[in-house]
Amino acid sequence: MNIAKLDRTLGLVQQTSGLVFSSFTLLHLSGHLLAPLGFSLADSALYFSRVYYQNPLIEPLVIGGSLVVHIGSSVARIFLRQKRQQQQQEKKAVRNSQSLPSEPDDVTAEAVKDGEEEKSAAAATKAPSAAWPSRGAAVRELRLHRYAGWLLTPLVVGHVFATRIAPLLILPDPSIVDLTQITYALNSPNGLGWVYFAYFGVFGAAGLYHSAYGIQQALSALGLRGRRLKPGMWTRVAYACAAGMFMAVWAIGGGFEEVSVPLAAKWRELDEEMVGAALALFGVSWGSRSSAPTIGTKAPNFSAVAVSNGEFKTVSLNDFKGKYVVLFFYPMDFTFVCPTEIIAFSDAIDQFRKLNAEVVACSTDTQFSHLAWTQQPRKQGGLGEMKIPILADVTKKIASDYGVLIADGADAGVALRGTFIIDPEQNLRIAHVHDLPIGRNVAEYVRLLEALTFHAEHGEVCPANWSKGGKTIKADPTGSKEYFSQA
Repeated sequence: MNIAKLDRTLGLVQQTSGLVFSSFTLLHLSGHLLAPLGFSLADSALYFSRVYYQNPLIEPLVIGGSLVVHIGSSVARIFLRQKRQQQQQEKKAVRNSQSLPSEPDDVTAEAVKDGEEEKSAAAATKAPSAAWPSRGAAVRELRLHRYAGWLLTPLVVGHVFATRIAPLLILPDPSIVDLTQITYALNSPNGLGWVYFAYFGVFGAAGLYHSAYGIQQALSALGLRGRRLKPGMWTRVAYACAAGMFMAVWAIGGGFEEVSVPLAAKWRELDEEMVGAALALFGVSWGSRSSAPTIGTKAPNFSAVAVSNGEFKTVSLNDFKGKYVVLFFYPMDFTFVCPTEIIAFSDAIDQFRKLNAEVVACSTDTQFSHLAWTQQPRKQGGLGEMKIPILADVTKKIASDYGVLIADGADAGVALRGTFIIDPEQNLRIAHVHDLPIGRNVAEYVRLLEALTFHAEHGEVCPANWSKGGKTIKADPTGSKEYFSQA
């Protein structure tokens, strides 16, 4: 078997398939690099690029096929190089044993060539006298290209599963996958945002460098481009790729501007399903977690900018330790049922505070929308002066954590009319969720708070239709007879 000839043939296959896949990779990653200039700009660029390559023919056949061929030919060439080096060492040992003149050893040359079709870096730059001083940089850059390729192989497989295969199997409409999937991961509620930041940064930087360097190698090997960058220049390109990609990931995560994630509930579902599938491979069961908090457990913490007394202020659940909190969600600003509820809660704040309770409103609108609504007179559908803070849950995280975020349909991205009463120890005690057309009775939540405080003070339980001053029940078989005997 002529290993050199087979290596040259595989080299052409590797270069051609790499050229195809790397071109699409650069097109894709260039959209991410626009994120520091504006998240919407990057998202739009990715959307328009996907229009051309994300279809049933191009993506699986052209992009996927070229990736499989490129990885396969690259791995095959690694084994061929090892076999070739082994043969050279065997020949050298025979020559030494027979005291024959030694032949030139091309093992070192392999370090600066991607097969026999590649020339030295000095020859490529038309500077023979600079070949040896440049060889160190050329070898380093070629090795970096190869190391990046080895790193990318498992990362690309995982990325394809997470962004292509899993959405196709899990989501009813996989076409909704967009850049906010990465935004959600970088702000992951499970505290792994820094892991995702490192993952996407390294993945993107390696992808940029490997693709750009590979395109140059392929064009030169295929005779489509004569000159290459001088040795040393690709080192600078590597630094630029790392800096640009980590800055882009920071921007996608909301580092430069506030990024809305209307499909946070979907990304959470996708993450849980993928974790479950991964753990199932190791025989570990993974029950799907409820998107709504459980009564009697710690209420999900929240912290967001709110409009409070006409000003912007960060409000968190921790601000109310030692007090009851009535947290209520409403769908949108400048609507119809919503102002009647918010005004009713605000006007009743003194009743709540007598019960050691504070009221907090929340929607997925921005704080600027909240402020504008409070400045609109009530007779024109506005809120007017507010005595309660209104949270701006622009990331949808709070609504998602409390299980009230609508994920599908025409109202996707807004919150249902959820009302949650949290006790002074920040345990969730009451949870009510209404559909959008139905307004709440504020007096009912005053009554519920009165029942909670009565039970906390006296230990007795409150029967149906109980109101303050009404009869209660001793929670034991003997004591309860007193109540039931008078019923």
